[in-house]
Amino acid sequence: MTAEQVMRVANQRHRAGHAAEARRICRDLLTRQPNHPDALHLLGILEAQAGQLAAAENLIGQAVRARPDFPGAWVNLGRVLVNRQKIDQAIAAYRRAAQLAPSDPAPLHALGLLLSGRGEIDEAIEALSRAIQLKVNDPQAPLELGKLLRSKGRLEDAVAAFSASIALNPSFAQAYNSLGNVLRDKGLLDEAISRYRTAIRLKGDDYVTHRNLGNALCEKEQFAEAISAYELALRLKPDCTEAWSQLAFALASADRLDEARAAHDRALALSPKDARVHEAIGATLLLKHDMNGAESSFREAMALGGPSAELWNGLGTALKCLGRFDQASACFREALAMEPQSAVFYKGLISTGHLDAGSAEVERLTLLLNRPDLPVDDRVVAGFVLGQLLDEADQFDQAFTQFAAANSLFKQQRAALGERFDPDALRGFVDQSIATFTQRFIAERQWGDDSELPVFVVGMPRSGTTLIEQIAASHPAVFGAGELADVERLSSGMRSRTHMPPDNLDADSVSRASQAYLDRLRSLSAGASRVIDKMPGNVFHLGLIATLFPGSRVILCRRDPRDNCLSCYFQQFARNHLLYTYDLADCARQYLETERIAGHWLKILPLRLLEVRYEELVADQETQSRRLIDFLGLPWDPACLEFHKTQRTVTTASVWQVRQPMYSRSVGRWRNYERHLGPLFDVLDGKTPEAPAHHSAKSCRS
Repeated sequence: MTAEQVMRVANQRHRAGHAAEARRICRDLLTRQPNHPDALHLLGILEAQAGQLAAAENLIGQAVRARPDFPGAWVNLGRVLVNRQKIDQAIAAYRRAAQLAPSDPAPLHALGLLLSGRGEIDEAIEALSRAIQLKVNDPQAPLELGKLLRSKGRLEDAVAAFSASIALNPSFAQAYNSLGNVLRDKGLLDEAISRYRTAIRLKGDDYVTHRNLGNALCEKEQFAEAISAYELALRLKPDCTEAWSQLAFALASADRLDEARAAHDRALALSPKDARVHEAIGATLLLKHDMNGAESSFREAMALGGPSAELWNGLGTALKCLGRFDQASACFREALAMEPQSAVFYKGLISTGHLDAGSAEVERLTLLLNRPDLPVDDRVVAGFVLGQLLDEADQFDQAFTQFAAANSLFKQQRAALGERFDPDALRGFVDQSIATFTQRFIAERQWGDDSELPVFVVGMPRSGTTLIEQIAASHPAVFGAGELADVERLSSGMRSRTHMPPDNLDADSVSRASQAYLDRLRSLSAGASRVIDKMPGNVFHLGLIATLFPGSRVILCRRDPRDNCLSCYFQQFARNHLLYTYDLADCARQYLETERIAGHWLKILPLRLLEVRYEELVADQETQSRRLIDFLGLPWDPACLEFHKTQRTVTTASVWQVRQPMYSRSVGRWRNYERHLGPLFDVLDGKTPEAPAHHSAKSCRS
């Protein structure tokens, strides 16, 4: 019997599961032909299967030395070397196999995985890509390739790779999870959520996917669903520190503060020295406007884990809101030094007043804005920062070009996600508000608390609401609570299918809601006589406010529509909010509807209401400030004239401006851009009002 015939029998016995007999046949052949490569190779495989890895390495090594062009032996040698943690030698073995068998995807697949583990990402991508082109049937190959492509920011290619993995195995839960991750990177949150849910349906015991789902739902501000996702993750892995921190953030976002604190305590108990826990606490405290606490948490995170760009940014944000602009500026510069491609840190820096239109900064931001490979969010931020720099340098045409590019990018991104400003819906909402909230309707339903504690500052964004709050909050009896979302949530909860609170509002539920809100104000304000809620959009809910808080006061801020709309267009607001601000015509439509609903409230509202015109406040600070404090029913305090020195947390876009002395350069600013404002003027249709008829503080109540 020839050696070839002997090996055919040995392989048959091996495949039939008769390892001992196959081993005997190989050993007999090797006594006659000590360097027979096939016998050495098969015997090496048998030793590896028996757990004798050193012997397997020796035997298969002899096989490839006897026949250097034996690709199958090189592949199996690589496998043994991996199991023996000899990674460099394994990589060399797989490279040799790939050279000898260029049409075989297996060695390329194995090589790609090893190179990935070593951090040699570009070579790993090349190897895995070649394996996939050769029709590797293992869905793990495109899955790993997708992860590498995502790490390099090649998001479209990563989507294609994960989709290929799913095509090979439609039940591969891990591939759906990974596809969800990259879709979330692209801002496609609804699609990401759908993929996470599919992964959970296929494999419901993967706590990582539940956490990822929670993260995406948080970004969508669907906090109740996010909380459920995190809770499911924690049932699967109760000791997951990161999930406890993420749950705490979601709970805080949903105003479930006691539960959020308890979740943070669990995270700290599990990992008291984990820098990520302290960073997560800092992020939550930023959300709740506890800037002193956030500063402390971010500093503790740095002490434990060293600095990172995100930590510097978080610390800078806290310091900025506390008015410590020099320190905040230094933090943002540290973040930029670590990640110069991240435009968000420029946004923080310019908000401190510590960035000017130097040629290097302008060039760097221009490059970021025009880099198609950067995430859209970074490019948008770069455009807004660049526009602001050029505006401050009086380079108005160039500034408008950058603002327009940033607004267009953002509007396109949100439109692709189905998020568009709907002027018809806004108009319908105002129509229904006017029809529903009549004098009689409100007079018959003043069921809330008659407390004078709440003061609502309303109007268009960028109409002076933050300035009014800062002046008033400089009075020792006034607390500025910032922009609270409570009334909007109450309104949403009470709307019927016609989008309005129904005629049969329940007195008990109204009373409970008003008491809960007042309790919240008291918890924030530490004994203040007046607490300001300066959510501008509450201008659309003043009818409900009159029902809930008949003893409250309202300050209506108004500003020249041209300056007001332009200021909105030049300001990047939080994602998913104020979608009208990214189009000049939509700004005008929002302004006109705001004026229309304000006009209705002025006619019928039984609340104490003061109109403040931005231009008059700037021109005569003392008279208007005294008028404001008198309206609040408080004695005059000179500190209100030095509002810029008041030490309090400010979290809105005007954080730097309200800590400067009163200035007038924003009045008539629209004239610098008049040649670009055709769409704005077209919607205003020549009806741009002169200074609106002025209403002094009034009370329609008997």
